[in-house]
Amino acid sequence: MTMPCDKLLIFDLDETLIHTSLSQLDRPADFMFETYHVYQRPFAEEMIRVLGEHFDMAVWSAGSEDYVNVIVARIFPALENLKFVWSRSRCRMQMDPETMEEVAVKNLRKVKQPGHPLEKILIVEDTMANVSRNYGNAIYVKPFDGSEVDDELRRLCKYLMSIKDVPDVRKIDKRGWRGAGH
Repeated sequence: MTMPCDKLLIFDLDETLIHTSLSQLDRPADFMFETYHVYQRPFAEEMIRVLGEHFDMAVWSAGSEDYVNVIVARIFPALENLKFVWSRSRCRMQMDPETMEEVAVKNLRKVKQPGHPLEKILIVEDTMANVSRNYGNAIYVKPFDGSEVDDELRRLCKYLMSIKDVPDVRKIDKRGWRGAGH
């Protein structure tokens, strides 16, 4: 039985932990979802295993509920340990003033749970507009394009381990996390 963790770590899916494509890339997909070839980001499994010992985890994606549930079941081996799995229905759709495109905004105020106030919540996301209301809680990763040559999650895991005991994650400037020497 694992002990409850101090911090809640929320992962986005598309272009953060996986990449999907209607056509096969230069290698076979890790798995399929309907007609989509799904490529898991390198080091995802190891990162989830390591961080799962130190963080409570959840998933919040702008994908459909069916899609999110299938993907999460494939990449999170201990599905029952996730605090929640949310899809597009928990997002608020709004226009991004910079791109003039509709974005799925994830407002972390919806997440408030006993033991996880905002100062203890981190969200890993590839799209800034999706968590613009909670930028102090966000760690932005480079969008994953399906490449086998990608060390973003290995570096992210190391960084997250270095800040796991910080009392208020919002007070850390996370913009330069790749080079942070915490």
